[in-house]
Amino acid sequence: MTWLPSDMTITAFWLALAIAGFAGFVKGAVGFAMPMIMISAFSSFLTPYQALAGLILESVCACFRLRLADPECMLSPFHVAWHDGLAARGLIS
Repeated sequence: MTWLPSDMTITAFWLALAIAGFAGFVKGAVGFAMPMIMISAFSSFLTPYQALAGLILESVCACFRLRLADPECMLSPFHVAWHDGLAARGLIS
């Protein structure tokens, strides 16, 4: 497989996807622990750099998906309040 790093097997790739899925299930059920599960499990069979890259890639993909679902979801409460205040005064739509 040319799209995988040279030191990563297809088994490691599918195992990483399964671990990410399980960690996502735990995050949905409990509300935390996804990074803890992913980093500790990934580090058992991937290099530390690959484990960290997997964690970062998952976070970026999740944020991008949330951003597409609701454009205002990534705004801080301060920005939301600022936007609502300007909209109430008719300064923005």
